[in-house]
Amino acid sequence: ATVVEEVLAFLYTGSLITLAPSGSNSQDGQLWWRLLNCCIQCQLPEALRQVAVRSLLRTLSLPKHATLIPVLLRSAKGAQLTPDERLYVLYRYLRLSDPFAAVAGVVPKLLQTTQIALNELGLVLTRHQNASADVAAATSVDETS
Repeated sequence: ATVVEEVLAFLYTGSLITLAPSGSNSQDGQLWWRLLNCCIQCQLPEALRQVAVRSLLRTLSLPKHATLIPVLLRSAKGAQLTPDERLYVLYRYLRLSDPFAAVAGVVPKLLQTTQIALNELGLVLTRHQNASADVAAATSVDETS
């Protein structure tokens, strides 16, 4: 089934056809990526976008979908990924055995993706540092009480 057929099935029945967990295309990362793009560009229901994101993220552990990882990392904000979802994509990117191959040997794409990965890593470290500071502040308040 095409992405359009999946969208129509979801809109009319609330479920998917071949992309359903038991469907023949449930592990097709490319199809999930196309569905996610369709959800964003056509402003489809948030529930469908969430299904597309969760399912797409599950396929990223499959070696055949390594090329999706840099693409998703570069478009994480446009795809409206949450910080935790972006962190998972960053994790998958950092685990790639050959990031150069994942961007089809295109050096500018590799540089752009690596820069985004470093920015995401900086955000993670900042969140961690802020959380640690909050814990330390709460601990010192408890001790003075």
